[in-house]
Amino acid sequence: MDLAFTDGSKKKRGPSKNWTEAEIEQELKKFDAKIEEAKEQQGDVEVRDAILDKAVFLKEEARDYPEAERVFRDAYSKSGGASKKMEILFEIMLMNIEKFDIDALKKDVT
Repeated sequence: MDLAFTDGSKKKRGPSKNWTEAEIEQELKKFDAKIEEAKEQQGDVEVRDAILDKAVFLKEEARDYPEAERVFRDAYSKSGGASKKMEILFEIMLMNIEKFDIDALKKDVT
């Protein structure tokens, strides 16, 4: 079933490869450097996008949901428009559904 708001592609499940702790740390350092560079040389939108890239990596690849939620909320606080805020909030809600954390889900819905 293809819903109107999807692009028709299948959503991947799980990490793209088996990451070691050292590889995850190395990737996170790259994301942190990208965020710092954006803070120094670019605008708020680029900073938010760099933070979102880190959050998606933590969620999809590292499977570190608590840290991913913290980083998503940081990106949420840096977002100005309602559309991007809703997108980020839906990512957080989907993460809470995946881990069956109904209390956290209720907190975001109300």
